[in-house]
Amino acid sequence: MSYSFNPPLSLRENVRQVALELLEEGLAQINDAESGPVETVHDLRKRCKKMRALVRLVYPGRRDAVRMENERYRDTSMLLSDVRDAQITIEVFDQIVDGVAHPDMTPIFRDFLVSRCRVVEEMEGGIDVRLKKTKERFVSGRERILKWPLDNVCGVLLQEGFFKAYRRVVKAMRRAQSDPTTENYHEWRKSAKNHWYHTRLLKPLWLDEMTTYKETVYELTDHLGSERDLFTLSEAISEMTPQEEDRNASVWIQEQIREKRAALRAKCLPIGEAISIWNPVPLVERFHVHWGAEIDVIS
Repeated sequence: MSYSFNPPLSLRENVRQVALELLEEGLAQINDAESGPVETVHDLRKRCKKMRALVRLVYPGRRDAVRMENERYRDTSMLLSDVRDAQITIEVFDQIVDGVAHPDMTPIFRDFLVSRCRVVEEMEGGIDVRLKKTKERFVSGRERILKWPLDNVCGVLLQEGFFKAYRRVVKAMRRAQSDPTTENYHEWRKSAKNHWYHTRLLKPLWLDEMTTYKETVYELTDHLGSERDLFTLSEAISEMTPQEEDRNASVWIQEQIREKRAALRAKCLPIGEAISIWNPVPLVERFHVHWGAEIDVIS
């Protein structure tokens, strides 16, 4: 089962099945000796984000138990976040300098990023220790899922959770428009990512004409994610004190980062506007078609 609901099943069955599959596949990847640390760390962080999106979709009221569940996966993701950030700086750097014949470019910057990444990977006991802790949390999470009180999960909560996340995306966009700080764009990225995960969960309910909207949301998350990755690289390069002969290259790299971030932000704004005028009513109507009495429309 992919990360999406199955219309023939009840909402309660869907929630439990999707959650269990996320953790089961994550545990399998941790146990897979062939999976490299880069791929494994990235995949596990995504699974934590998907779990948080699932919980927020079906429990928008954020009761204490739900809040704790959300925080558990947030904290688990943070076990791996600095490792992933360090890994991504190398990937983004390679993309920037790929095919560029800059006269002052030297390998010293990439060597610095690689060494920095290795240091981060060895922190907190190393990647193996972090993966062990993640595995323990996934195992305990799997046990909790089997006991999740899902009797009150219904279409009303689903609809409320979906619209709450959607409104958060629009609000975050407006804030980034009026005050384009790095932090505001970061918050916009997080809210857009959560909304995109919701569109994935509800994919089987979407009409054909809604496909374009789902692709639009993905495009926004992709641009915002790339913008954030560039910021992460800029911060990493700023930690370095280059020799005199390497300073021109350092300036050039930071200029490239600024230009690319500005270009991505320019792409994000019209996409955000398109999302802000989207009409979600047809999706709500599909709730009724597939889950009938489980759904009660909120006016």
